[in-house]
Amino acid sequence: MDETVDLNAGLPGRTGVIGGIESLVLDGRRLFFGFDFTSDQVLSPLIGDAGAMARYAARHLRQRTGVHDESYWAELVRA
Repeated sequence: MDETVDLNAGLPGRTGVIGGIESLVLDGRRLFFGFDFTSDQVLSPLIGDAGAMARYAARHLRQRTGVHDESYWAELVRA
């Protein structure tokens, strides 16, 4: 999870890929991750902090409409 992974570095081969943010609950804890549903590919490590997920997405993910800032991604994390 995010405590052991450098979130400044994207996953090899998965930086700049179009995707969204998904989440799951594991052992009572909500975890977020980037996901490309068109290729069924995970785009990030599991990240347990909403702010850290938004920062990661702003650095490494794209939407069909292009690059977006951290506040844009933070709204998607909250949704």
